[in-house]
Amino acid sequence: MKLNGTYTKENKAYHNKVRETIFGKIYRRCGDGELAEYISSDFGLIVDSMILGYKDSWLDKLIASYRNAIIPAGIL
Repeated sequence: MKLNGTYTKENKAYHNKVRETIFGKIYRRCGDGELAEYISSDFGLIVDSMILGYKDSWLDKLIASYRNAIIPAGIL
């Protein structure tokens, strides 16, 4: 859930921009819209967590996967 008090229109615009950028990059590389949506959704979660200052171990593992150029699958 997004915290309305700290989640602004600018945050939403940034969230959307990141997702669009990631989707485009992944889609151009592999041509798979489903995979591009999956990854861009993950990046949307990561961006939102950074904006809201939210942290947990699962999210840390998700971020680590992408930092290591691994598309996460299954249990993190």
